Amino acid sequence: VFKDEKYKGMIRLINLNNTEFWKLPDWVADDDPSTWLMQEFSIGYRHMIRWFAILIWRYFYHLREAHQQQQQDGPSTTAKGCQPAYRYILRLDEDSFLHSPIQYSLFDYMKDNGHVYGFRQCAYEMEDIMTLWSNYESELRRILPNFKPYREIAPELCGFYNNFFVADTNFFLSEAVQHFLNWVDHDGAIYRNRTGDLLIHTAAVFAFANQSQIHRFLDFSYEHVTLKTLWRCPIYGGLQTGYDDANAHETIERFVNQHNITAKCQKRKSFRIRVENVSVNDLSPSLSHLPANRKNSFLLQVASGKVDLIGEDFHSQ
Repeated sequence: VFKDEKYKGMIRLINLNNTEFWKLPDWVADDDPSTWLMQEFSIGYRHMIRWFAILIWRYFYHLREAHQQQQQDGPSTTAKGCQPAYRYILRLDEDSFLHSPIQYSLFDYMKDNGHVYGFRQCAYEMEDIMTLWSNYESELRRILPNFKPYREIAPELCGFYNNFFVADTNFFLSEAVQHFLNWVDHDGAIYRNRTGDLLIHTAAVFAFANQSQIHRFLDFSYEHVTLKTLWRCPIYGGLQTGYDDANAHETIERFVNQHNITAKCQKRKSFRIRVENVSVNDLSPSLSHLPANRKNSFLLQVASGKVDLIGEDFHSQ
């Protein structure tokens, strides 16, 4: 894609190394990293968490400021390269895959419907942020005694599996959300406890956005999976088809054959691989804003770990 002439000037790669966005913050700089929890995750991985949870919003704020300054300075500055101003951003990890066409602009959809956060899959990990959230809520209520989140943060909530997300930067740059994110950042839990950006995004969105502002995309087929290196079996994540994927069965069959799931991986009970049909009514029905003709749809999925677990112990929202 980077060699295609039609994309020239549209795609830029940004190197965050040796910038304020990719370094230890002062409040953990004197730590001994060997004392941090979950040693299998490197310092670089924790930088990545901090980037997506905390710093990415500041980065786009700086771009917006630069854009406004260039507009004030006039057309003569365009020769130096114009900094764009972004309101909506999308994340798609390098090991995430879209398996069916999206026939509309995701950004226009978010704007037209007043959504501030869009996601594709759930990961039920919210128990890992309950202590942090409880500490923050207690501190906030000393300042704002009547504070009440839009939704109570609970262990059984859907956590936004945010290897794919679409977000409104205005929401994340709002005073309330920035207060929460700055508090989390200075707590140091991202580095010391490996508190993930999935948890931080989810807590921020459920606490400070109302239900109508959150959207779960279910129309396109999406894959994000972590593979066990030795057997190449999915151990976390998976593939879920979308209700607009006309080739859903072929999409799933190709994935199953690629990873030899039925013959090999499912024999390993610890992987918890599930090959199943799931009703859209079990997939965040209050957040998916389904069209009338899709309210009884079933999707196909191959899932493992805590991603899109179905059952009474999990909030379908």
